Amino acid sequence: MKYSELKTHLNDAVNGGTFAAAYFLTGEDEYLLHEAKRLFGETLDSGFKDMNFSKTSDVGEAIETLYTFPVFDIRRVCVLEKDDLNEDETAKLKAYLDSPASEAILVADVREGAKLFKGKNIESVSCAALSDEELRDFVREQFSSPPAVPVENAAVEELITRTQGSLARIVGEAKKLKAYSPDGVARADVTQMVASDIEYQTYILSEAVANRDAGRALTVTDAILKSGIPEHVLLAAIYERYRRMLHISLNKDMSNEQLAKIFGFKKQGQVYFLRKSAENYSQVRLKAIVDLLHSLQYEFVSGERSEASALSEAILTLLATQ
Repeated sequence: MKYSELKTHLNDAVNGGTFAAAYFLTGEDEYLLHEAKRLFGETLDSGFKDMNFSKTSDVGEAIETLYTFPVFDIRRVCVLEKDDLNEDETAKLKAYLDSPASEAILVADVREGAKLFKGKNIESVSCAALSDEELRDFVREQFSSPPAVPVENAAVEELITRTQGSLARIVGEAKKLKAYSPDGVARADVTQMVASDIEYQTYILSEAVANRDAGRALTVTDAILKSGIPEHVLLAAIYERYRRMLHISLNKDMSNEQLAKIFGFKKQGQVYFLRKSAENYSQVRLKAIVDLLHSLQYEFVSGERSEASALSEAILTLLATQ
């Protein structure tokens, strides 16, 4: 099942339905993984949750806990968090799942190991990055939850772009926006209240360059520098962004999940925005830009030119690159 279906499933199970013996979490979105585990904790009696909800990275300890009768409740939940399972650990879990405790729920975050477990007592919960429409729905849910505040479609899009799709940041920013504009959130409110980070700023800068909008590009560059970011940091950020865009352009068949792992991203949403930007360029143009930025960085670090000069030439040359 998808993460978006989990809450309904758990509510149904609590109200007379049935739980699986084990739920294996898949996907790489850390926010969704964290929230999925929290939702399982909500199925327990709040008064005795501390005694019936536990986390461990030890398979033997997890199994022992699962076979321990819950304290003043009808179920207990044990979360197993482990990046890699060896053969012995896999065998122990499979043996447990052949005869699981009826009053216990195993929630397993074992990454690739989840593929090894299937059966009638086992459910898979996808915590993969949300699709575009799922992400929009997620944002709207933040504004519709109490206290509900109307939000413009343009504000939803702006919030997604400014946060680069980070769910954790969207949650925090939505709370702030609801307090700031209780009668309704417009795009202007998002622009006013949601701070830009360098990733968002370089995204806007690359879009201006792609459209050869010199005025916009220079205005954005000036705003970034006035925010306190040094020229060499901005130059490095621009280089890294275009290097990744070139990699995406050269590997169009690779999934967002694969690219996120290569880039060291925790969230696939970051790849989405890079892919979106890369579509504005040909591979030839991207290669020329990456070579230029690499050369300018080398000239700066070797003392051949100042960081201000290197950044200025980078922006002006990018705007002129065909």
